[in-house]
Amino acid sequence: SRLGYGLDIEYGKPRAFGGNSWSSWGGAESTTDIATGQWVHLAGTYDGSTYRLYVDGVEVRSSSNSAGITDSGTDLVIGSWPNENKFLGGQIDDVRVWNVVRTASEISTYKDVELSGNESGLVAYYNFNQGVVGSNNSSENSLIDSTSNGLDGALTNFSLTGNNSNWSSSGPAILGVSSLCFGDSSTLTHTNSGGTWSVISGTSISIDTNGVLTTNSSGVSTVKYEYTFNGCTYQSTKIITVDPLPSI
Repeated sequence: SRLGYGLDIEYGKPRAFGGNSWSSWGGAESTTDIATGQWVHLAGTYDGSTYRLYVDGVEVRSSSNSAGITDSGTDLVIGSWPNENKFLGGQIDDVRVWNVVRTASEISTYKDVELSGNESGLVAYYNFNQGVVGSNNSSENSLIDSTSNGLDGALTNFSLTGNNSNWSSSGPAILGVSSLCFGDSSTLTHTNSGGTWSVISGTSISIDTNGVLTTNSSGVSTVKYEYTFNGCTYQSTKIITVDPLPSI
């Protein structure tokens, strides 16, 4: 049977894999168990000759394999492997599927940045920004694809009410607009409160201590939010584009 590709956790260790069949496949698997009780960013790439696995933006394993990948002919599944009756006992947020090989720099830079959905090479993007935490979300039974491809997912076997088997709070991320018209303002928020805002590149925007953006000129700038969680300091970044005024 055809294998396709996957990014999963096998006996506690994350791995990226793919192939043509169960007798012709390859992948890259971490040598250490994944951390539990906290958010972890996982990414996997394959360029036709090498599989690479990234944990929290850092490449932890690579493996050579030129066998290629054959389309499995089945739907993409998030959070389970039905054929082997495997299910993730945890939370998932911000799933991205690309048809280009993301570089180590891109993975590290954008791992905590919400995308717009129109990025080049982005096939499907699920930001999971849906539902009301802990409430009755029975009508919110589709996972929305934020790209123009319309590859929405169907939630299966979720109770969609209460604090389990339901929509939950997001992983660490800056929430809000990715673009502004010159002259407009908007407010950014973060999933972890109590941090500090700053602009680390570009001059097209300014941001105050409350996350309020104001535009200075057209262009692209990067906002940083720095916060403390369990005694450790973390950073999230978001790219903001200011569109110019139309010419007359």
